[in-house]
Amino acid sequence: MIQKQIYNSEFILFLYGKTVKELDDLVSKVMSYGNQDFVPKVISRSKKEQILEQINNMNEKI
Repeated sequence: MIQKQIYNSEFILFLYGKTVKELDDLVSKVMSYGNQDFVPKVISRSKKEQILEQINNMNEKI
């Protein structure tokens, strides 16, 4: 229980590419190079919207 409370953190990685192919390649590399300490997963559209809302409104709690 304590370990879950201490290590229950979310990290968000923004990936950018000049083209869709470049972005797809970058996503593929990130997914394959992650080890057991870093296991990336794709998030839903609603979660993305929530994150962007929180970033753009830092004084509000969501």
